[in-house]
Amino acid sequence: MLRLPEIFQSNMVLQYNHPVKVWGMSDPAESVQIEIQSQSISTVSDEQGNWKTVKMLYFDFLMSQRLLLMGKERRSIIRNTQFGETVTERILDTSAR
Repeated sequence: MLRLPEIFQSNMVLQYNHPVKVWGMSDPAESVQIEIQSQSISTVSDEQGNWKTVKMLYFDFLMSQRLLLMGKERRSIIRNTQFGETVTERILDTSAR
C-alpha cells in the first residue's frame, strides 16, 4: 500500500527551479507513478518497499499544482502545491556569549 511521510501534505511549497524529490513506502516491487500537471515520474519500490524519485520538472513560479501519486491499489492527492523560494534559517543562541 502506498504511504508518504508527513512532510508531504496539501498546501506545501517545493523549491522552485530545483529537482523535485518525493519518497515513501509501498509494497515491495510496487510501481509508483507521480503526476504533476502534464509531467510524470515513475519508479518501483525496493525489496523493503522504499521508493524515491528525483527529477527536474518545470513549472511557473508560485503556480498552484496538484500532485497525484498512484500505486497498485491506492491514490493520494496533494493539493495546492506551489513551487517557490524556500528559505531555511539557522537561529543562533547568542545568550551564551
